[in-house]
Amino acid sequence: MKDYKNKTKEQLIKELAELQQVNENQQKDIQECLRTQKEYRDLLNNTNEGIAQGITERNQAEEALVHSEQRWQFALEGAGDGVWDWDVQTNEVYFSHRWKEMLGYEDHEISNSLEEWDKRVHPEDKKRCYEDLEKHFNGETPFYKNQHRVLCKDGTYKWILDRGKVIEWTPEGKPLRIIGTQSDITRRKQAEAALRESERRFREMLQNVKLVAVIMDTKCALTFCNDYLLQLLGWNREDIIGRDWFETLLPPDVRERDARIINSSLEQGMAPPYGESEMRTKSGERRTILWSNTLLLNPDGSSAGFAGIGEDITERRATEKRSHELMQKLESVNRELKDFAYTVSHDLKAPLRGIRSLADWLYHDYQDKFDEEGQEQLNMLLNRTQRMHNLLEGILKYSRLSNMKEENTVTNLNEVIMEAIELFGAPDNITIIIENEMPLLKLERTRILQLFQNLIGNSIKYMDKPNGLIRISCQNQGEFWQFSVQDNGCGIEPRNFDKIFTIFQTLKSRDEFESTGIGLTIVKKIVEMYGGKVWVESKVGEGSTFKFTLPTR
Repeated sequence: MKDYKNKTKEQLIKELAELQQVNENQQKDIQECLRTQKEYRDLLNNTNEGIAQGITERNQAEEALVHSEQRWQFALEGAGDGVWDWDVQTNEVYFSHRWKEMLGYEDHEISNSLEEWDKRVHPEDKKRCYEDLEKHFNGETPFYKNQHRVLCKDGTYKWILDRGKVIEWTPEGKPLRIIGTQSDITRRKQAEAALRESERRFREMLQNVKLVAVIMDTKCALTFCNDYLLQLLGWNREDIIGRDWFETLLPPDVRERDARIINSSLEQGMAPPYGESEMRTKSGERRTILWSNTLLLNPDGSSAGFAGIGEDITERRATEKRSHELMQKLESVNRELKDFAYTVSHDLKAPLRGIRSLADWLYHDYQDKFDEEGQEQLNMLLNRTQRMHNLLEGILKYSRLSNMKEENTVTNLNEVIMEAIELFGAPDNITIIIENEMPLLKLERTRILQLFQNLIGNSIKYMDKPNGLIRISCQNQGEFWQFSVQDNGCGIEPRNFDKIFTIFQTLKSRDEFESTGIGLTIVKKIVEMYGGKVWVESKVGEGSTFKFTLPTR
């Protein structure tokens, strides 16, 4: 038995059409045979009425009738149909060889009795069979025609199409003889069942998904919609089925545009393109729908309309719009902050230089005039002005990070690290080791130099051991390189791991350790500009390891 579950709807429809054509041709053959038989019977009757013409002519007519019956039985069985001939008064039935063979029987296994057929008809179908026979006997139908299941020898049921016609009547007008054919329509029934199941599953799927589903004819009248569309738009099904799509469900300002696109596509034998459009709810609100469409075809290949599946993206588009607006505001605020930081830092440098110069003049010219407390205050003034200078320089560097425009070039990180070390001039008690070969990466050299300067300088500044050690290493992790700057300094408490990367944050008093609190903030910003991340691993008293990643390409 064929598997119809994997066939497409178009294949099933085509096969049903072919089977229907075969049935129609067989019906025409039956009618022709019945007409020929009637002519010969009329001839026989005329012969009987004209006995004077002799017994010979009657025998010839009877012989012609036999030949006629043989011809139409041969024609029908050659087409695959079984033949039956039922004497209604005696219930004696002639079943042809093909009739029996169709059910899996040999000729001798079925007798010429109506009971042979009656006992094999499916119990659920038997009543309808006799009802259709009775209608034909009563003249309500020109032919007897019925579809039912018949039990085969192997215990299975076949679907049978029975067709017949009364060809002889009793003088009282009761049916005397009816002949007919039996056609195996099991394949057609299976195809029809598969098609119904396919349509059921298709409609069930469309009803249950949270997507808009519609089908339209070639004139863009809505022929199907799922429940989700009704829920989304607030319509009742009877209000929109059969109605014009554009006039009923689209906002006025998009009707002309969508009609032009859809009609143009259908004229070219194409499905409307994938894209967004808007629909109108019953209350007048607008919903944005993202459509995917497919063309529907008739069995002859002509267009039958199209089906569309749509996702409601109204909230998504609203969120994207809000995000875009927020990003624009954020960019504007960032520009203003950068401009402000740069302006403030730059403008404060001039008076700060004046204060520094005055402090230097007092220190050099009047130092011996101050007592011990005065000299301490003067030193404090010099230190604070230097701290303010360093802070302003840090702010300027931070504000310039995003504005620096330097071409990405292949940079040898070995050279960059050596340059950063030389710029600091590490004290004699601190050893710096580069543990392995650094890679060549396509980066902005100045930014990467800043990054290593801040990390190495941070390790040197907070070194509290008489024999300091700083180790710099790297590891290839595929899409990223991971770098480490490890020291054996004072270490950091876990609660401060995030705080140290925040601008202006320091862990010790500036009077104890001179620091702007900007260095690690610059490190974090540079790393994140390249799509990497930075973090610290540390134990108090044992040292810290700053790790960060940079992309391989």
